[in-house]
Amino acid sequence: MRKFYKKLKRNFISFLIVSLSKIFSFFPLKYHKFLSLFLYFVLSKFRKIGENNLLIAGFKKKTLWKNFCFMTYGLLRFLKLQYAGKDEVLKNVKVKNYDIFENKINKGRGLLVYTLHFGFWEIIPAYFSLKGYPVCVLASRVYTTFIDNFINRIRKNFGTDVVHPDNTISLIKRLKKGYAIGILMDQKQGARRKNIKFFGREVEAPSGPLEIAYRLSPEVVLMKCETSPKNDTIYIEPFELSYNLEYDLQKIYNTFEKWIKEKPWQWIWIHQRF
Repeated sequence: MRKFYKKLKRNFISFLIVSLSKIFSFFPLKYHKFLSLFLYFVLSKFRKIGENNLLIAGFKKKTLWKNFCFMTYGLLRFLKLQYAGKDEVLKNVKVKNYDIFENKINKGRGLLVYTLHFGFWEIIPAYFSLKGYPVCVLASRVYTTFIDNFINRIRKNFGTDVVHPDNTISLIKRLKKGYAIGILMDQKQGARRKNIKFFGREVEAPSGPLEIAYRLSPEVVLMKCETSPKNDTIYIEPFELSYNLEYDLQKIYNTFEKWIKEKPWQWIWIHQRF
């Protein structure tokens, strides 16, 4: 009986979240700060995590309010993607070093894209899918299947495939077919992890994505998306594998740290990272 009520509660919360998300998708972007204020005080648990993370990383606690405004803006934009057309998405995106992406994926060996929860990161796979490239993202399941399906429907609307971490075989098959595979590397998800330094602290980082690269030898790049009121800019950096796991993982996190320091409010601080 206890399991039944727990499942019922989770399903109700899922239904409520998805219903509110559909309502929020019509919320005007210019009023996102009003929604940010609501979430800032309601999500007190995450607010405390964010404040603690910022202090550990050496940033002022007040950065979190700007971060909440930015996250809310990104959430609304993601929800609105389900109603956006191809031209609407493409016209507001700029890409730095597009030739690096093009040259690497055209080799047909598959492309691993290591990125982080920075800027409007969801626009990266959407953009390259709409440009006609085969794209897949590795995405963890979100709370319940109901919510997970809702989020992934928006991603798939632009032709992006979605693979969960427990389906590595499917990911490898796509990589061998020449797909660009997007993987968020800034959380400690996955069963395989290594300890590295991040903002002067020892943290766990996922090693699985690098182990796949060592096994299959695809092309590899690092990407981030910076967001401004006018557009989104995707930055692409080449990455050469040394086949030294600790070294490569630390090198990736050093780049992430550099990016975050440039615009700290654009990274998600409410994850339990330190």
